[in-house]
Amino acid sequence: MAGYAYTWRFRVVYEDGPTDGTLYDLTGLASTPGPISTRLEYIPEKTQRMTPGKKLIERRFGVRIGVTLKFELSVMADEASLVAVFNALNDDTATVYLSLNGGTTERAVVLDSYGWEPLGDKAPVGVAIEMKVKTVDVVDVVPSIIGTGGVTQW
Repeated sequence: MAGYAYTWRFRVVYEDGPTDGTLYDLTGLASTPGPISTRLEYIPEKTQRMTPGKKLIERRFGVRIGVTLKFELSVMADEASLVAVFNALNDDTATVYLSLNGGTTERAVVLDSYGWEPLGDKAPVGVAIEMKVKTVDVVDVVPSIIGTGGVTQW
């Protein structure tokens, strides 16, 4: 069975900036070759209503992809890239794209949550950061990760 690997990168495009944007390659961090954990979830986009006879009616629109990235950074300079992405996700003039396969497939994302905590009990030896984003657009089908295509379709 063929394996797969993530190649994480964010691309930030500002309304008044260059159209190709600024790349943040998360495989080039000094502390780690990327997040220690990548979790994808497929969140159904739907509306529900109950009929007077208590029958549940759903209208389905597809799924929105949620991506949670967890980092453990021991080099504080690495944090600057994540903070820059976080700040762009909070800027109305920026569009942020995430790719999990080195740019083959990019999806516009919005911030869902961002948190951090220090590593180590007494002296700060680094920081653990968790960032969760969701895609702007919904997709019609959930791709197979193990089968053909895999990460190229995420």
